[in-house]
Amino acid sequence: MFGNSFKLFTWRGVEIFMDLTALFIIVFYVATLGGVSRNDGLLIGVAVGVLIIASILIHELAHAAVGMLLGAKVDKIMLSVIGGVCVFGSKRTSNWRDLLISLAGPASNFALWFIFNLSFEQTRNQSLQTTAWIYICYYVSQANLLLAIFNLLPGFPLDGGQALRALVLLVTRRELWAAWAVALGGLGVGGFFAFIVINDLQSGQPSVLNVILLGMLGYWIVSASLGQLQSTKQFTGQAMRFKRAPAAPVATSQKQESISEGIPAGALANRGFDSTFDPRTTIIEFLARTSTISDGVMIPVLRDGFFAGMLTRSIARKVSRDQQQYTYLEKIMMPRRDFQAVYEDDDLSMARLLLRAGRGKPVLVLDRGGVFIGSISAAELEKVRR
Repeated sequence: MFGNSFKLFTWRGVEIFMDLTALFIIVFYVATLGGVSRNDGLLIGVAVGVLIIASILIHELAHAAVGMLLGAKVDKIMLSVIGGVCVFGSKRTSNWRDLLISLAGPASNFALWFIFNLSFEQTRNQSLQTTAWIYICYYVSQANLLLAIFNLLPGFPLDGGQALRALVLLVTRRELWAAWAVALGGLGVGGFFAFIVINDLQSGQPSVLNVILLGMLGYWIVSASLGQLQSTKQFTGQAMRFKRAPAAPVATSQKQESISEGIPAGALANRGFDSTFDPRTTIIEFLARTSTISDGVMIPVLRDGFFAGMLTRSIARKVSRDQQQYTYLEKIMMPRRDFQAVYEDDDLSMARLLLRAGRGKPVLVLDRGGVFIGSISAAELEKVRR
């Protein structure tokens, strides 16, 4: 999908594309509503289809507008028969920002539902006969209400699932807990859809379209919800846990040890990263935003505040120019399993040991919830010794 798309327009630097499959929405409503009015059936079907596509666009624009207001960069918006996608080039690492961005889309659909439902009620009360506009307002209002409720379901990748994930992270700062919450929410949504399908099949006159649609949606949500849990486990599971200090102490001079003893690692952590990057940031975006940084500087890549890897401009520039706009940082970054970490309240002497064991690679500094707050390099430790 999105292989046969065309550009609609550009809004505040964001390119809006629509896939040709989105036109099936209009075809569907023409076929469904063509018989509601003898004279205006075609007009009603086309108008409802167009306005629902516009509603999906407004939903994605709401995500984009709130994201841009909160410091995110939006690359593009894509519309298709299955909905819309707002593609962020980068976002500030912030759970409350993610929560607001996720809720902005459904909020726009609730607003559209209110507007069209109000127009429907007023027009119906003032008109002696049912006009085309009454039909249009009714179906568009109901479609927006359905879009808002559906998107708020607590499964991935729906807005409700992403909002739930951000909320759990905001409260607990536990990435795996958030992933489990979304996985359980997705399973609940899938079970609810299965319950509806079974009841429909037992009714004796099942709607084939509803059975197929709900079955596909349920499978999609359950698969995506379990998929994000599996992905999170790969980031936080045994295979990628941070290494702790080596069992056998590395030989160091007594002078160096005494200088670093009693100093918490967090006091020396380098927190000077104005911009952090999501693993799904493209290389071309990464290079553009780090143009003032030296090629050899290690730049953190974060996933919802949790360390995912590190990258330098010199590594990114090895990718050919024609591939930079299609390749994500997660494909080329040094993954976090290659790094060692201390907590911010650990003694600095532990960071010194890990630096030596890691052959000079920066040591990560985390808070007790596992959230990345900075790193310590050999250069920072050298300043302490002086």
